Amino acid sequence: MKRWKISLQLLLMFSIFICMLTGLATAQDEKKEMAVFFSTEEEFITRGPKPADGNPVISDGDLLHSSGTVYMRHYQLLEMFEVKNDLGLDAADVIDARGRFVAFSTELDHPYGAFTAGDLLTTTGAIVPNAALLASFNIPRGLNLGLDAVQVIGKEDRIVEFFNVVKERGREYWIKDPKALSGYLKEFGIDIWFSTEGTAPTPRRPRFLDGDLLSAASGTIVLRNRNALPNSVPAGIPDRGVDFGMDAVALQKRENRENRKYIFYSTEILFEGRPSFTDGDVLRSGNGVVLHNGALIMRFKPKAGFLGLDALSFGRSGIALYPQIRSFSLVSVNDIDNSGLAYSDKQPFGLWIQIHGHIPNDVDQFRVVFCKKSSWPCAPADIEGIPVTSTKNWHVDDKDGLGGCSGDRHWYSLDADGWYDAADYRDLRLCNPALPLTVWNSKSAPDPEGLYVVWLQYRRGAVESREPSNHYIQLDNTAPENLLLQPKTGSICGQFGPGDMPLMVKGRFYDRHFYWYQLAVSGGNPWASKSYSIVKHDTIPGDNVGVTGTFPLPPAIVDLHAVDVNDLPAASVDKCAYTVGLWVYDRTIRGGFNPLTDYRPVYGSGWRSYIAFTFDYTP
Repeated sequence: MKRWKISLQLLLMFSIFICMLTGLATAQDEKKEMAVFFSTEEEFITRGPKPADGNPVISDGDLLHSSGTVYMRHYQLLEMFEVKNDLGLDAADVIDARGRFVAFSTELDHPYGAFTAGDLLTTTGAIVPNAALLASFNIPRGLNLGLDAVQVIGKEDRIVEFFNVVKERGREYWIKDPKALSGYLKEFGIDIWFSTEGTAPTPRRPRFLDGDLLSAASGTIVLRNRNALPNSVPAGIPDRGVDFGMDAVALQKRENRENRKYIFYSTEILFEGRPSFTDGDVLRSGNGVVLHNGALIMRFKPKAGFLGLDALSFGRSGIALYPQIRSFSLVSVNDIDNSGLAYSDKQPFGLWIQIHGHIPNDVDQFRVVFCKKSSWPCAPADIEGIPVTSTKNWHVDDKDGLGGCSGDRHWYSLDADGWYDAADYRDLRLCNPALPLTVWNSKSAPDPEGLYVVWLQYRRGAVESREPSNHYIQLDNTAPENLLLQPKTGSICGQFGPGDMPLMVKGRFYDRHFYWYQLAVSGGNPWASKSYSIVKHDTIPGDNVGVTGTFPLPPAIVDLHAVDVNDLPAASVDKCAYTVGLWVYDRTIRGGFNPLTDYRPVYGSGWRSYIAFTFDYTP
C-alpha cells in the first residue's frame, strides 16, 4: 500500500457483521470461530484481548485475526529472513493457519537487499521476485511495480510443494529466468493472483492498472478494477475516469478459481457516492461493501473507528456473512456517526426509512427493533419491532422481468411483534434484489424527533440472537419553523418605486438541521420570476445564518438578501403586484413509500417550508 493517508469526512462508527470460518484463530484454539486475517494501515493500541507477548502496540506489519488477537507479529513473519526492522505488511495469504504458513509482501525493501517490497515471500523462506510475477506480462525486468494484494489459488498441498521448490531454487534462479515461474505454476496446477502498486507502462492505454487483479500463471487480467466495483462507481481508466486500486484481495475458497463473484478486496481510495466505501472496507466483486472496517477491528477496541486495510485472508474455509443491517435509506451504516447523523453534512432521517441488510440461509426469522437512546440500556418492554404500516404489511412485485417469477403482487407480512419469515424474504429477493428488510415510518415513532438505537434480531430455530453492534438513527420529522419575511424598509403590501430598488429583505427561520434557503422575486406582466443564490448553513461567514437558521438564537430577524424587480426581464417590469418568496430546507434524508403499490422508495431533499409577502411597484 502506498504510505499516504486519505482524508476522511466520515467517521466509521458501527461494526455490522462477523465472518465465520472453520479452523484456527490461534495456535492454541481449534474451535470454530469467526476468522479473517488482516493487517491495518495504521499502528494502534489494542484494548481488546491482551496479546500473548504482553505488548499492546499493534504494528502495521503485524498479521491480525478478527477475534481481536495477533496471529503473527511482524518479526515472526520475517523470522527466516533475519530482519528486526518493521518493514510493514502489504499483502498476506494464510495458506495453513495451524502450520503458520503465510505468503506475504512487505511495504519496504530488505535492509540488506535479500528481497524487495514487490517480492512475494513465505514464512518458510521462499522468495518469488517481482520480475517473475510480472514476466508473463512482458514487463521490463528492471521495473519493480510493487505488490499490493495476493491470493494463491489451488490445492493447499500443491501450493506447499510449489513454494518448497521456489525456496530450493533460490531467488537468483527466478531473477535470471523469470518466465520459468509460469511453467512451474501450471505444472503444480496453481496460480498466484496479485495486484501491483504501479500501472503497466504502456503509452496512452496501459495494459493493466494497479487496481486490476492479475494472474502470474497466464499473464492475464483476472478481474479489472472497473468490473470489481459497482456500475455507479466511476472505476476504470480511460473510460470511466478513476483507478481505485486494489490493496488487499481474498477468494472465498482458494480452489474455486472460476467463481469471480466470490472475490473480496479493498481499494486504495474511498468513494463518497453511492454505494460509499472507504479504503478500509471489504468489498465483494461487483456488489459493494460486505464488511466494514469497524467490524474487522471491533474486538481490538481501538480508540479510532477506522484503521485502514492493507492485507486480507480468509484462511482455509472462506467467508460467510453474519446477519446484519447494512444501510438506512440507502446510506451505508459506515456513513452514519454515533449521533445518528449521516455524511459530513450531518443529515438526520425522516418519514419512511428503508432498512437493508443481509439474512443468511440458516436464519428462520428476523426483525429490526429500536429503543430510545435516552433509555439505553433498554428494558425488554422498551424495545419495539418496526411495523411497516397500520396493517403491518406491504405489496411486493414478484415479477423479475425475466419470466422467473409469478408476476403477482405478494403481501410481505410480519407478525404482531414485527418478526418476518426469513425464507419468504429470501424468495422475494430472487425477484426483487433491492428488497429491504423492513421500512420504518419514523413519523409514527414514539418521539419522531428522537435519537434511537436500532439493531437486527434473528432466530435460528428456538435460539434468538442479535447482531453484535448497535446503529444510531437521529429522526427529524419537523419542517423548518418560526418563519417570518418582510421588507427592511416599508411594509408588506406597501408601495415601492425605482428608488427603493434593490429592496433588502429581512426574515427569520429555525430548524435544528437547517440546510439552505433561497429567495425569489416574481410578478409583472407578463409574469416572470428570478431566483437568487442558495445560501447554505455553512456557506459564507457573516451571512446571518448558521447550522440552525438565522442567529443569534432565538431566531433573529436579520437581513437575508436584496431583491430587485429590475432583475426580471424588462418586459415584465410594469405597474403591478410582485411577490417575494422564501424557501427553507433542512438536511433530513426523507424517504417516501407507498405500501399498497410497491416497496420501492422515493427520496425527497429534506423537509421544506415556504413563506412570502407581496408589494406594489410603480416604475
